[in-house]
Amino acid sequence: MINEAKFELLKQIDYWTQDLQKYQKQHAKEIELFYLERLAITNMNLSNMEQIIRKYEQLKMLYQEITNNHSQKQSDDTFNTLYNKYCNEKKSKQSIAQSQKKSINNNTTVQNKGRNSNQNPNINTNKDQKMNNQQSSIQPTQIIDEYIDEIDYYADKVTHLQHKIEQHSHEELLGQLNQLQLEQESLQSDYNAIIEENERLKVDIQDNQQRNTIDNGIKTFIKSEFDRVKSDNQRQHLKISEVLKLQHPENNPLTFAHLGTLYVLDSKHTGLITIDQLFHFAQYCGRNLKNVQAYEFQSQLQGLCTSMLWDQICKNGIDHVTEWFIRLLTTNDTVITYQSHQFIKLETVQILYELSNTKIMSNIDIQQFVDLLQQAGEEAGLMSLDQEELDEFVPLEICSEFIKNFLNGFKTLMLEIGFSNNGK
Repeated sequence: MINEAKFELLKQIDYWTQDLQKYQKQHAKEIELFYLERLAITNMNLSNMEQIIRKYEQLKMLYQEITNNHSQKQSDDTFNTLYNKYCNEKKSKQSIAQSQKKSINNNTTVQNKGRNSNQNPNINTNKDQKMNNQQSSIQPTQIIDEYIDEIDYYADKVTHLQHKIEQHSHEELLGQLNQLQLEQESLQSDYNAIIEENERLKVDIQDNQQRNTIDNGIKTFIKSEFDRVKSDNQRQHLKISEVLKLQHPENNPLTFAHLGTLYVLDSKHTGLITIDQLFHFAQYCGRNLKNVQAYEFQSQLQGLCTSMLWDQICKNGIDHVTEWFIRLLTTNDTVITYQSHQFIKLETVQILYELSNTKIMSNIDIQQFVDLLQQAGEEAGLMSLDQEELDEFVPLEICSEFIKNFLNGFKTLMLEIGFSNNGK
């Protein structure tokens, strides 16, 4: 019975312990004391049951003080009932022990009187004495057996609790391990990002170094040419007609009247060229054509730039390059609007004639080229050849269609000579 009583007591304390988890932050010290008292009760000898009860009552008051709840969700009536039974049995056993002790004392008195009256005790008196001695030896044996049962019971309980503690510790450690793995993955991701950023910074540093290592004579030459061809000193860029007037250094002969070269030069693809873009283009030539002889410099440069233009056509499509080409023309000079249609001047049309290499490809001069474009505009209903005010203009739509057909022809030629088309 005492086993059951203490088990119910600990069961009630375990319930309190679990319920107190939600008050951990506000009452950490009190809860820690609660755990220590619980452990002390677990280890206390059953002979100190009254002390166990006192500690139990103290824990009960502490629980109610923390939770501010004097009506327990789980009643401890089971423990009280069992403990009352234990107390009643204990009183009963004490009464039996007292009765047995009194009986033994009476028998001893009778035997002493018999010895005084008769020196030879009879056989019946010896038998009664043996029975009384046997009865007096029963009580200690029963108590020992009872404590052995108690010890075995709590040994099993301790083993069970140790198993639960080990299991809980294993789950907690497993959770910590998973958390550490997540943190490791996060750190690895941050590390990879730092490595990538470091590589990017290295490239930027190399570019800056290369820019800084441009020959001062080249820089001075580019700056003087930039200022020479720029018609408006307030502008910070060159138009395409001005770019085509740039002269090349003596040791690096080249012409900008080449579509691929212009595409690489206009790295932002705005149609306008800044002095920084000219510096970057000089760096590009220095990196890729450093050991090229002067007599093959232009052909090597045009081949390299044509390859980059082809990559952009494959990647972004012909329309992307067409739009950039149109920006070159429309930013060069004023675009007029006539009857909701845009027109460009003949000076700009001549740039289109030069960049498309029409003279060599089709063996026609600039006037024939303009006549063909204006005739195509009339057939499309965009203008009339009788309109004298449009004699010096060509419809922009016709120029755009010409550029697209020109680039389609360029694409066909590239495919025929063996270049692969991995894009659009």
